Amino acid sequence: MSFIADDVSELQVVHFQPLDTLGQAPAISIAAAGNDRDPSTPGVQVRAGATIQAQADVLDDVLVRNVELLVNGQVVRNDVSFPWNLLATATVVNDPTVLLIQARATDTGGNTGLSNLLTIEVLPDLIAPALVATAPGEGQKAPGFAAIDLF
Repeated sequence: MSFIADDVSELQVVHFQPLDTLGQAPAISIAAAGNDRDPSTPGVQVRAGATIQAQADVLDDVLVRNVELLVNGQVVRNDVSFPWNLLATATVVNDPTVLLIQARATDTGGNTGLSNLLTIEVLPDLIAPALVATAPGEGQKAPGFAAIDLF
C-alpha cells in the first residue's frame, strides 16, 4: 500500500498488490551458504561459535510478508524484507551437537510454508584464544589507570 500526498490533490491511497485470498502457501527452500568446514565429510560441519548463513529461495503467488529462521524448532531470526538475511550462531548444547535448521515463509494472506530441513554438525572450537596486545603496552607506565585493555 502506498500513501501519496501533495498540496493539490491531498492524500491518495494506492493499493498496488491484490489481496492474497487464494490460500496458496509460499514455497521455500534453503541451503547452507559456504559454511562447510569439512567438505570431504558428508553433510555440513561448522565450528562452535561460527555464524551459519542459510540462503533462502522463496516464491509466492502474491507477496511474502516475512521469513523466519528456526534452529531446533525455535525462531532465532525474523526478516521482513528481501534479500532474506538468515543468520544464526552455532552454539554447543550437547556433545555431539547437531542443529536442525529450517525456514518458515509467511505471505500477506497469512499462509505459511516450511523449507527443507538442514542438519548441521557443530564441531568443537579447538583454537585457543591468544593475547596479542595490551593497552597500555608492555613496559609503558599508566599512572591513574584502574584498568587495562586486553586484545
